[in-house]
Amino acid sequence: MTTEDLTIELTFAAEPRRVYDAWLDPLTVANWIWGSLGVKATAEVDARDGGTLRSSTTSPDGTTWSLEGNALQLDPAKSIEFVMTWSAPMGYETPEERVIVTFEDASSAGNPPQCRMTFRHLGLPIEVARVEHDKGWRDAFSHLAHQLNAGGVR
Repeated sequence: MTTEDLTIELTFAAEPRRVYDAWLDPLTVANWIWGSLGVKATAEVDARDGGTLRSSTTSPDGTTWSLEGNALQLDPAKSIEFVMTWSAPMGYETPEERVIVTFEDASSAGNPPQCRMTFRHLGLPIEVARVEHDKGWRDAFSHLAHQLNAGGVR
């Protein structure tokens, strides 16, 4: 089966460790991972190789949407790799998808810290899924930037 992949590269005004930690702190994850859809969002994170990530939110129609993943590899302040499945109306069969996130120091001398985050979502079954996930993840990452700028995750 042919699949689609999504890559998003963003720079945050934070050290790589803070951005990495924002993926693993349950309260912070709940505040950003669903983006604008994050109403009554919750998250559970077992931050170790093989650990789980679970998050849910209340959708606009009042139903619960959720995602669940298992960490394949956590390399502190450098990378996170996990597989995930969705329990939400995606409009397609929801196979197990893989996410790889890397964090690089993009700071320059004399300037505030910067982290270049490269996000890869692999195994999307159709092009429309890639397009919609691109919109959704970019929305979520704008909430992540807000969390980092508001002083979340120290």
